[in-house]
Amino acid sequence: MKLHIKVAFFIACLTLPLLGFGLYQNAKTFYTMSRGNYFFAHSRNNLQLKTIVIDFGNDNKITIEENNGLWRVKEADDYFASFAQTGSLLKFISDTVVYRADKLNENDIKEHLEKTIKIICKDTKGNVLESAAFAPKKDNNRYQYALLNDNSFLYQLKGNFAPSSVLMDWVQMPLLNIYEDSIKRIETNTFAVYRHFSDERLKSVENNELALYIGQLINNFRYLNAEDIKHITHFNPALFKKVKRYDITLFNGMIYDLEVYNKDNEYWLRIRLNHELTAPLATKRQIKERQILYDGWFFKINKDKGYVISSFSL
Repeated sequence: MKLHIKVAFFIACLTLPLLGFGLYQNAKTFYTMSRGNYFFAHSRNNLQLKTIVIDFGNDNKITIEENNGLWRVKEADDYFASFAQTGSLLKFISDTVVYRADKLNENDIKEHLEKTIKIICKDTKGNVLESAAFAPKKDNNRYQYALLNDNSFLYQLKGNFAPSSVLMDWVQMPLLNIYEDSIKRIETNTFAVYRHFSDERLKSVENNELALYIGQLINNFRYLNAEDIKHITHFNPALFKKVKRYDITLFNGMIYDLEVYNKDNEYWLRIRLNHELTAPLATKRQIKERQILYDGWFFKINKDKGYVISSFSL
């Protein structure tokens, strides 16, 4: 009996180290074979992907949520996400592949992972599909270092995730991008200017003289961005003073109806789209497509631009 116990003990002592070595080799082989695999294996091309959270730390988060085929930014009162930024983010999630994966140790954390940006992908029920952390890619690094789902492995990725931490970079901008040669007429509650052809100078309706300084106003409508966005359900225009209104008619028949509100040196803009009776069908289709970006929304604009727009006169 004692002999049998000794034999069993001997066999165990012999096989356990081999078993442990085998498991180690299998794990090593598994993660070596991960090279070329997609990093976001459960999120990429997943029809259940509903929410993407980008966490920059220090309570700075940008949350993008899909709603009826359109992505919106939660922190911007659910305004529409930038088509370009969202497209780049989804492409990163879809296309990023693993170069290699190694067992994580403390030296890796100190050397590669002192500062990270997180991406958390969630499904339609709010369940986490994947949670990843990315270190900024250094100039001397060919690959980007990352963690995935707290699985204690350090990944090197073929890709570079370097998103903007500025909220307004993630919403669809600009609000306006009106070029001077596209303007046919501008009417306000204090003046009006017009011209018949784009190569003419704008003239005052009142005296038919050239509007020499109108360019100073129009420059503020070129690539105009917002600093904050609120939906009408969260914005009370009655608390502000309406200080200016513009009707800007373009040669293609489109009309921008702008209302400027002010309170305590804060300027908010409301934009509506309309068209001339003779506007072509292409313009009417364009208005229908763009209207969703303006209906019910108020946009806080730069106070210097807001002052010029609201106080300009001929």
